[in-house]
Amino acid sequence: MEKAKNFAEEQAKKAQKAEEKARKQAEKQAKQAEKQAKQAEKQAKQAEKQAKQAEKQAKQAEKQAKQAEKQAKQAEKKGKLEGLLETAKTLLQEGFSIDKVAKFTKLSLADVRALTL
Repeated sequence: MEKAKNFAEEQAKKAQKAEEKARKQAEKQAKQAEKQAKQAEKQAKQAEKQAKQAEKQAKQAEKQAKQAEKQAKQAEKKGKLEGLLETAKTLLQEGFSIDKVAKFTKLSLADVRALTL
């Protein structure tokens, strides 16, 4: 009977040890899973931050492109005006009247008169 009791106690101790080992392993796995979840959350936040930065950069690039387009149009307009003024000067030097030069170049009479001063 004593042997049976000792055997039962040994088996109970083994079961407790196995249970304790399993519990510790489960705790370890839970901690690892929690750590991985935190890392994933951190990565998600970083990705979100990067996406916002990329969006901001895209908007800035779009704004710069619009400004460049506006500047190009202004430069083109200025170049055309300068060309018309040069043409008007040449026509005036060739003896054309202010009225004719204004008509040919589509400049205002005031602009053409200003060239004669």
